[in-house]
Amino acid sequence: MAPYEALYGRKCRTPICCTELSENKMIGPDIVKDTEVKIQIIQKRLKASSDRQKSYADLKRKDIEFQVGDKVFLKVSPWKHILRFRKKGKLSPRFIGPYEILKRVGLVAYQLALPGELARLHDVFHVQQDLSYEEGPISILAREVKQLRNKTVPLKATWEPEEIMKAQYPQLFGSAMMALWPTAGCLSAKLYRHYHQSLIPYEYSNSSRPSSESSLKCCCFKNQIPEQPTQSSHKQAFSILSSDVPWERGSIWSTMGLYMFNLHIPLGIGGLSIVSYIFQQPVLDPETKALGLFIIETLELVGALVLLTKTAKPGYNLTSLFKTNDLAKTRNWPLASVVGLGFLILLVFLTSFLADELIGTKDVNNPILNEILMKSDISKVACILIYCFITPLLEELIYRGFLLGSLASIMTWKQSVFLSSVVFSGAHFSGENCIQLFIIGSVLGCCYCWTGNLSSSLAIHCLYNAITLIITFLS
Repeated sequence: MAPYEALYGRKCRTPICCTELSENKMIGPDIVKDTEVKIQIIQKRLKASSDRQKSYADLKRKDIEFQVGDKVFLKVSPWKHILRFRKKGKLSPRFIGPYEILKRVGLVAYQLALPGELARLHDVFHVQQDLSYEEGPISILAREVKQLRNKTVPLKATWEPEEIMKAQYPQLFGSAMMALWPTAGCLSAKLYRHYHQSLIPYEYSNSSRPSSESSLKCCCFKNQIPEQPTQSSHKQAFSILSSDVPWERGSIWSTMGLYMFNLHIPLGIGGLSIVSYIFQQPVLDPETKALGLFIIETLELVGALVLLTKTAKPGYNLTSLFKTNDLAKTRNWPLASVVGLGFLILLVFLTSFLADELIGTKDVNNPILNEILMKSDISKVACILIYCFITPLLEELIYRGFLLGSLASIMTWKQSVFLSSVVFSGAHFSGENCIQLFIIGSVLGCCYCWTGNLSSSLAIHCLYNAITLIITFLS
């Protein structure tokens, strides 16, 4: 009897032969056959797992080749107290070199010309992965310091003689660039870094293995300049809004909430109530309403301008929203305004027609606005200024210039137009006109995305409000 059986009163069960007392015992050949079957299953599963991991690793691998005479760096990862290069601890260098390639050894190994201080190391290294870098000028800088929101950052640049720069990089000295630098004595060259190749130690034999335990990697210089996107690729896109917005991307909705709850709702929605409280009149006469609305809308516009200026990057001017950039010069914003206005009127007419057919005929005239227009010439002028100039400028700055422009930098132009139009429609707090307001916001947003100039959507907004005001006055 086995000691285990004598101690516990039952047979010892192993992973290969797991038996119970009530089961039939397996004889020797059956145990061997069952073991072979389980080993085959384990091997198949290990191979499937290995193949899956290999497929992931192969995606990051590529053939890397060097030429004899290339200069390479060695990436050093020394063990403590074993091997150091000039300095120790945190100040030890990560790269040493460069060293020249003497010859190619096999398919993926190279022999380097190492200096005397590295004589103890084997001079053959194996290619591993893409980790090298290069430096080379790609453009001429006009400024040396970049002004951020809260600090200034000096640009990484070097100063080189103009003759040497012209000889080495003639592509930097085009006609447009020479017009900007007619008498430059030395030019600032912007450098870029591109991580490329690396080498790790070769598989040593016992006789040639170095005495120090260190990890060395190698990287080389290449003469490749990153491909810049051409202007033709930008022309094919519908939206030409810049992704570099003057407002912080993380504070879009906080700035929007600050405008809504501190300016729009108190002034735009409850402004007449403030006027009634000031004049102690429960019911205001039409002329007082017109003048009160004019003052309130002007205050809201001034507050919005101050808010957008304070939250933007230092030195940014809001008039840049109305300027045409290089890509927008190929697109005619006045023509786009005319087409957009016609398309907007057509969509609003179709929407009103469908609403009349489905819901029923409804009086579209605003009796309060009609009463103000009929009161006096002062009320007419105030209404024209409010509806045709102040309100369109305010809403285009907030909902297209700020909100749509900021959203377009973090999502597609279609998503940004849709989201800004929803906010534009909801900000009017008009359930019965929400669909028409959404259509207006969508057309204005698409026009701004296509032209890249806020003047286009502002012109459409002003003309549409003017047409609505004329129809109300004539009716």
